[in-house]
Amino acid sequence: MNTEIEAWHFLPSDRRLMYEPHTFVYPGVTLKTEQPPVLCECGFHASRRLIDALYYAPGPMLCRVKIGGKIIEDYDKLVGTERTVLWMANADEMLFQFAQFQALSIIDKWDAPEVVKQFLKTGNPLLRSAAWSAASSAIESTAWSAAWNAARSAARSAARITAWSAADSAAWSAAWSAAESAASSAIKSAAWSAAWNAARSAASSAAKNAANEQLERMAWMLCGPETAQFPIA
Repeated sequence: MNTEIEAWHFLPSDRRLMYEPHTFVYPGVTLKTEQPPVLCECGFHASRRLIDALYYAPGPMLCRVKIGGKIIEDYDKLVGTERTVLWMANADEMLFQFAQFQALSIIDKWDAPEVVKQFLKTGNPLLRSAAWSAASSAIESTAWSAAWNAARSAARSAARITAWSAADSAAWSAAWSAAESAASSAIKSAAWSAAWNAARSAASSAAKNAANEQLERMAWMLCGPETAQFPIA
Protein backbone atom coordinates (compact mmCIF):
# COMPACT_ATOMS: atom_id res chain seq x y z
CA MET A 1 0.00 0.00 0.00
CA ASN A 2 1.08 3.60 -0.47
CA THR A 3 0.87 5.85 2.58
CA GLU A 4 3.10 7.57 5.14
CA ILE A 5 3.81 6.27 8.62
CA GLU A 6 5.77 7.97 11.40
CA ALA A 7 7.98 5.56 13.29
CA TRP A 8 11.29 5.07 15.13
CA HIS A 9 14.68 4.06 13.80
CA PHE A 10 18.26 3.91 15.08
CA LEU A 11 21.49 4.64 13.27
CA PRO A 12 25.12 3.98 14.22
CA SER A 13 26.96 6.82 15.93
CA ASP A 14 28.48 7.89 12.58
CA ARG A 15 24.96 8.46 11.18
CA ARG A 16 25.66 6.31 8.11
CA LEU A 17 23.58 3.48 6.67
CA MET A 18 24.87 0.02 7.54
CA TYR A 19 24.99 -1.13 3.92
CA GLU A 20 26.69 0.12 0.75
CA PRO A 21 27.24 2.90 -0.09
CA HIS A 22 27.00 3.79 3.64
CA THR A 23 25.11 7.00 2.92
CA PHE A 24 25.38 9.75 5.53
CA VAL A 25 21.89 10.51 6.84
CA TYR A 26 20.67 14.11 7.09
CA PRO A 27 17.38 15.13 8.73
CA GLY A 28 14.92 16.33 6.14
CA VAL A 29 16.52 14.42 3.28
CA THR A 30 14.39 11.59 1.85
CA LEU A 31 16.17 8.38 0.97
CA LYS A 32 14.52 6.38 -1.82
CA THR A 33 14.87 3.05 -3.58
CA GLU A 34 13.34 1.79 -6.79
CA GLN A 35 13.51 -1.80 -5.58
CA PRO A 36 10.35 -3.41 -4.14
CA PRO A 37 10.49 -3.44 -0.32
CA VAL A 38 11.25 -6.76 1.34
CA LEU A 39 11.35 -7.07 5.12
CA CYS A 40 14.90 -7.56 6.43
CA GLU A 41 16.27 -7.50 2.89
CA CYS A 42 15.47 -4.42 0.85
CA GLY A 43 14.11 -0.96 1.63
CA PHE A 44 14.13 1.46 4.52
CA HIS A 45 13.09 0.01 7.87
CA ALA A 46 11.61 1.39 11.08
CA SER A 47 9.24 0.38 13.91
CA ARG A 48 6.05 1.98 15.15
CA ARG A 49 7.13 1.36 18.77
CA LEU A 50 10.45 2.55 20.10
CA ILE A 51 11.03 -0.59 22.13
CA ASP A 52 10.79 -2.62 18.90
CA ALA A 53 13.17 -0.29 17.06
CA LEU A 54 15.63 -0.76 19.91
CA TYR A 55 15.81 -4.47 19.16
CA TYR A 56 17.24 -3.73 15.72
CA ALA A 57 19.43 -0.79 16.79
CA PRO A 58 22.98 -0.77 15.38
CA GLY A 59 23.92 2.22 17.52
CA PRO A 60 22.66 5.10 19.67
CA MET A 61 21.44 7.66 17.11
CA LEU A 62 17.70 7.79 17.71
CA CYS A 63 15.61 8.98 14.77
CA ARG A 64 11.98 9.90 14.39
CA VAL A 65 11.26 9.01 10.77
CA LYS A 66 8.56 9.05 8.15
CA ILE A 67 8.28 5.92 6.02
CA GLY A 68 6.67 6.43 2.63
CA GLY A 69 6.17 5.00 -0.83
CA LYS A 70 5.26 1.34 -0.96
CA ILE A 71 5.19 -0.09 2.58
CA ILE A 72 5.12 -3.61 3.98
CA GLU A 73 4.51 -4.05 7.71
CA ASP A 74 5.18 -6.88 10.16
CA TYR A 75 4.30 -7.09 13.85
CA ASP A 76 7.39 -5.23 15.11
CA LYS A 77 8.80 -3.48 12.04
CA LEU A 78 7.93 -2.06 8.67
CA VAL A 79 9.81 -1.32 5.47
CA GLY A 80 9.14 1.19 2.73
CA THR A 81 10.67 2.55 -0.43
CA GLU A 82 11.21 5.95 1.20
CA ARG A 83 12.44 7.15 4.59
CA THR A 84 12.84 10.69 5.87
CA VAL A 85 14.42 11.51 9.23
CA LEU A 86 12.31 14.18 10.91
CA TRP A 87 14.78 14.64 13.75
CA MET A 88 17.48 12.72 15.55
CA ALA A 89 19.61 12.81 18.68
CA ASN A 90 22.31 10.77 20.37
CA ALA A 91 20.36 8.66 22.85
CA ASP A 92 23.33 7.11 24.68
CA GLU A 93 22.59 8.80 27.99
CA MET A 94 18.83 8.38 27.74
CA LEU A 95 19.12 4.68 27.02
CA PHE A 96 21.57 4.10 29.81
CA GLN A 97 19.18 5.85 32.20
CA PHE A 98 16.41 3.59 30.94
CA ALA A 99 18.57 0.53 31.61
CA GLN A 100 19.38 1.85 35.08
CA PHE A 101 15.70 2.40 35.82
CA GLN A 102 14.80 -1.11 34.68
CA ALA A 103 17.51 -2.65 36.84
CA LEU A 104 16.78 -0.50 39.90
CA SER A 105 13.07 -1.26 39.68
CA ILE A 106 13.82 -4.87 40.63
CA ILE A 107 16.92 -4.38 42.77
CA ASP A 108 14.99 -5.62 45.82
CA LYS A 109 14.18 -8.91 44.07
CA TRP A 110 17.70 -10.28 44.38
CA ASP A 111 20.65 -9.99 46.71
CA ALA A 112 22.52 -7.44 44.65
CA PRO A 113 26.13 -6.71 45.73
CA GLU A 114 26.62 -3.23 47.13
CA VAL A 115 28.87 -2.15 44.27
CA VAL A 116 26.12 -3.06 41.79
CA LYS A 117 23.62 -0.95 43.71
CA GLN A 118 26.02 1.98 43.82
CA PHE A 119 26.77 1.77 40.11
CA LEU A 120 23.11 1.61 39.14
CA LYS A 121 22.21 4.48 41.46
CA THR A 122 25.07 6.77 40.47
CA GLY A 123 26.10 5.64 37.00
CA ASN A 124 29.71 6.21 38.06
CA PRO A 125 31.82 4.73 35.21
CA LEU A 126 34.64 4.00 37.68
CA LEU A 127 32.40 1.36 39.25
CA ARG A 128 31.42 -0.32 35.98
CA SER A 129 34.07 -3.04 35.92
CA ALA A 130 33.75 -3.97 39.58
CA ALA A 131 29.96 -3.94 39.39
CA TRP A 132 29.91 -6.18 36.35
CA SER A 133 32.24 -8.69 38.00
CA ALA A 134 30.16 -8.70 41.18
CA ALA A 135 26.88 -9.06 39.29
CA SER A 136 28.25 -11.90 37.19
CA SER A 137 29.44 -13.78 40.26
CA ALA A 138 26.11 -13.34 42.01
CA ILE A 139 24.08 -14.44 39.01
CA GLU A 140 26.28 -17.47 38.32
CA SER A 141 26.34 -18.68 41.91
CA THR A 142 24.43 -21.82 42.83
CA ALA A 143 22.39 -20.00 45.44
CA TRP A 144 21.35 -17.31 42.99
CA SER A 145 20.46 -19.83 40.28
CA ALA A 146 18.26 -21.72 42.70
CA ALA A 147 16.55 -18.54 43.83
CA TRP A 148 16.03 -17.47 40.24
CA ASN A 149 14.47 -20.77 39.21
CA ALA A 150 12.24 -20.89 42.28
CA ALA A 151 11.00 -17.36 41.74
CA ARG A 152 10.32 -17.93 38.06
CA SER A 153 8.40 -21.10 38.85
CA ALA A 154 6.38 -19.32 41.50
CA ALA A 155 5.47 -16.56 39.08
CA ARG A 156 4.25 -19.06 36.52
CA SER A 157 2.22 -20.98 39.08
CA ALA A 158 0.60 -17.83 40.41
CA ALA A 159 -0.32 -16.78 36.90
CA ARG A 160 -1.84 -20.18 36.15
CA ILE A 161 -4.14 -20.10 39.13
CA THR A 162 -5.00 -16.44 38.46
CA ALA A 163 -3.84 -15.41 41.92
CA TRP A 164 -2.53 -12.21 40.33
CA SER A 165 -3.87 -10.01 37.61
CA ALA A 166 -2.26 -10.39 34.19
CA ALA A 167 -0.46 -7.09 34.62
CA ASP A 168 0.94 -7.97 38.05
CA SER A 169 2.07 -11.37 36.82
CA ALA A 170 3.73 -9.77 33.83
CA ALA A 171 5.48 -7.22 36.00
CA TRP A 172 6.75 -9.92 38.37
CA SER A 173 8.00 -12.04 35.49
CA ALA A 174 9.68 -9.04 33.92
CA ALA A 175 11.28 -8.10 37.21
CA TRP A 176 12.91 -11.47 37.69
CA SER A 177 14.05 -11.58 34.08
CA ALA A 178 15.53 -8.14 34.54
CA ALA A 179 17.34 -9.25 37.67
CA GLU A 180 19.21 -11.79 35.61
CA SER A 181 19.84 -9.67 32.52
CA ALA A 182 19.07 -5.97 32.79
CA ALA A 183 21.40 -5.03 35.60
CA SER A 184 24.35 -6.98 34.28
CA SER A 185 23.73 -5.81 30.73
CA ALA A 186 23.60 -2.20 31.84
CA ILE A 187 26.96 -2.73 33.48
CA LYS A 188 28.87 -4.47 30.72
CA SER A 189 27.39 -3.17 27.47
CA ALA A 190 27.24 0.00 25.47
CA ALA A 191 24.32 2.14 26.59
CA TRP A 192 22.01 1.35 23.69
CA SER A 193 22.71 -2.38 23.91
CA ALA A 194 22.16 -2.40 27.66
CA ALA A 195 18.88 -0.63 27.22
CA TRP A 196 17.64 -3.25 24.79
CA ASN A 197 18.70 -6.09 27.08
CA ALA A 198 16.80 -4.42 29.88
CA ALA A 199 13.75 -3.89 27.71
CA ARG A 200 13.87 -7.41 26.28
CA SER A 201 13.31 -8.84 29.74
CA ALA A 202 9.76 -7.45 29.65
CA ALA A 203 8.61 -10.60 27.88
CA SER A 204 4.89 -10.25 28.37
CA SER A 205 2.75 -7.84 26.38
CA ALA A 206 1.64 -5.81 29.40
CA ALA A 207 5.15 -5.33 30.76
CA LYS A 208 6.57 -4.59 27.33
CA ASN A 209 3.89 -1.99 26.68
CA ALA A 210 4.67 -0.29 29.99
CA ALA A 211 8.38 -0.28 29.21
CA ASN A 212 7.69 1.16 25.77
CA GLU A 213 5.56 3.95 27.21
CA GLN A 214 8.35 4.93 29.56
CA LEU A 215 10.97 4.75 26.82
CA GLU A 216 8.95 6.85 24.40
CA ARG A 217 8.28 9.50 27.05
CA MET A 218 12.02 9.75 27.60
CA ALA A 219 12.62 9.93 23.85
CA TRP A 220 10.16 12.76 23.27
CA MET A 221 11.75 14.70 26.11
CA LEU A 222 15.20 14.11 24.64
CA CYS A 223 14.56 14.78 21.00
CA GLY A 224 11.16 16.20 20.28
CA PRO A 225 11.00 18.68 17.38
CA GLU A 226 11.98 21.62 19.58
CA THR A 227 14.86 19.93 21.41
CA ALA A 228 16.35 17.61 18.78
CA GLN A 229 20.09 17.86 18.28
CA PHE A 230 19.67 17.47 14.53
CA PRO A 231 16.24 18.80 13.53
CA ILE A 232 15.14 19.56 10.00
CA ALA A 233 16.67 22.85 9.00
